[in-house]
Amino acid sequence: MISLVLEFFANYGWFITFIVIFIYSFYYYVFGPKLEQMRKARETIKRKKFDEHVHSKVADHIVAVREKQQLRHNKLAEELKRKEEETRQIRMRLLDKKIEDESIPKHALGRYKLGSEEGKKDTPGDIIDRFIASKPVIVFSKSWCPFCRKAKSALAIFRLQSSDYEYIELDERPDLPENAIQDEFQKRYGSRSVPKVKYKVFVGRMLIGGGDDTVQLLHEGKLETLVRDAINKFGVNARTE
Repeated sequence: MISLVLEFFANYGWFITFIVIFIYSFYYYVFGPKLEQMRKARETIKRKKFDEHVHSKVADHIVAVREKQQLRHNKLAEELKRKEEETRQIRMRLLDKKIEDESIPKHALGRYKLGSEEGKKDTPGDIIDRFIASKPVIVFSKSWCPFCRKAKSALAIFRLQSSDYEYIELDERPDLPENAIQDEFQKRYGSRSVPKVKYKVFVGRMLIGGGDDTVQLLHEGKLETLVRDAINKFGVNARTE
């Protein structure tokens, strides 16, 4: 048996060796790389799917976190806005109360009567001029007028002393001829409306305007300069008179 095997290999050994070498070479250089390439491709696909799955989960988590943060931010913003609105309303109420309390100044001009003991009557123009001449800042106003409140709110920022300003509430002064005074406004300034905000300067008098005009001057940074200048010049003028 062994002799037959040896004889077979002796006769066909070279052929078998060639076939083995050929098969090995074909597998190593041709078929093997293809299999390795396919294996790597499958691994790449698997890894890509895994990465996509992970990224999807991470993205979902990030979206959830961002949505949560946005909701928290919106809630905080709404709470802050609500508190700011409450604070603003409280300040406005306090300011309105301060304006209302100061609308009747401690050092009032007194009650002007249409007729005096000598029978002489003050004209609306005389009343207006007397008020204007009495203090640096004068506001002819009505207590219910929103534009008047604008002007008074703008002036209240400067915390003026009562000796430097006065608000004449025409609707609360039965001793003053309200309609006649407003008719005089029409003649002088072309409008019967209030507020009329005026201040006395060193020489002559200047009309600032109404509520919107006063607020605009405040926003432009000019109102404080005008008011302070009027107060200073009023003091100089008072000492020289």
